[in-house]
Amino acid sequence: MLPCYAWQKMGLSPCRQHGVNHPRDKNSASLNRQTHNPLSSGLFTNLHPSSFVQWSPVIIHGYGMNTYRYHYLGHKPLPGAQLRYFVTLDEQIIAALGFGAAAWQTAPRDQFIGWSYEQREKNLSLVVNNARFLIMPWVKSKNLASTILSMIARRLPTQWEERYGIRPVLLETFVDTEQFSGTCYKSANWIYVGKTKGRGKLGPAGKQSVPIKDLWLFPLSRQFRNHLTR
Repeated sequence: MLPCYAWQKMGLSPCRQHGVNHPRDKNSASLNRQTHNPLSSGLFTNLHPSSFVQWSPVIIHGYGMNTYRYHYLGHKPLPGAQLRYFVTLDEQIIAALGFGAAAWQTAPRDQFIGWSYEQREKNLSLVVNNARFLIMPWVKSKNLASTILSMIARRLPTQWEERYGIRPVLLETFVDTEQFSGTCYKSANWIYVGKTKGRGKLGPAGKQSVPIKDLWLFPLSRQFRNHLTR
């Protein structure tokens, strides 16, 4: 955990005795007043496990503000089980990640796994969705994104199990190819399995209502199919 002064420098105050910095708290530090030093080149070599700060109520407002301001989709609450992280280096936030419930159905993933409807209904909780991944705009460092993805994949299963009593065996993510190419997922050894139909969660069958996205998967266990299809 970073010391109090470091969080305050980043516009967050997890050390205050009376709790969370609420958006309406006039005394809370504002992210709008943050100053950031440009960070570049070779940052991934300086990352270590303590760089990953897991979500807690005292920093959730900061997570939301950062994703809202800098992620192209803005900040939206994640449904159900979830873990969120800041990645920090030299007393600066350099990235944010959010993980939540997997999509109920998506043909490329379901075909890759090879599970039945009943198996999916029973075991979907073993799949976790990387719903947000943001590298802060003042950070420019080759290989940083793929390094973060590799490191978080090693940490998340145990931390998810500690919180929810379920150990995930597969990660999924959806990449809007109008915005990104998905290179960092490829570099982190995620597997491209196909494209969505663009129907979204509530879209009408047979009609595109949201952007078509690439679907990437990352097995967290060599036996992931056995776990998902039993």
